[in-house]
Amino acid sequence: MPPSAGDSAAAAKTLRALRAAARERLSQADIQNAAQEADWLLCHASGLSAAALLAHQDSPLDGEARERLDLELRRRENGEPIQYILGSAPFRGLELEVGPGVLVPRPETELLVDLALSLLPDDGFVFLDWGTGSGCIAASILLERPRAFGFLAERNPKALSCAWRNLRL
Repeated sequence: MPPSAGDSAAAAKTLRALRAAARERLSQADIQNAAQEADWLLCHASGLSAAALLAHQDSPLDGEARERLDLELRRRENGEPIQYILGSAPFRGLELEVGPGVLVPRPETELLVDLALSLLPDDGFVFLDWGTGSGCIAASILLERPRAFGFLAERNPKALSCAWRNLRL
């Protein structure tokens, strides 16, 4: 028996179909890591884990989550960093809050922290993180050198608020 129009409409709203469509959209927008980013956005919009996304591919996604996914895909297609859309970025095993007005922590900065930690003493010391941004450098140093004391300076109020939230966590 051929599928009815209602069946095909429902199929177009399954996680499997939405995942394929999201991957295609991001590929068409020349996003280098389109498949992975599509999965991240689908998980973010739906609230599902990556495992649940794979385990329930034939399940439908509610209208509100589909609208959230569409908005997030449009933002990414327009070149907004994926970290801003997701609201966080990984850094040295941490998941740090980021957003517009806050630089996304870079892998090169992780190397800088590794170098700093190799040169800093194991006991207490004081350091200054000038232009702290998300607070990624200070948070990493303070986690590995808990007896250290850091002064963080940031001109941008959005970044300063973000750094404060990251350090509290």
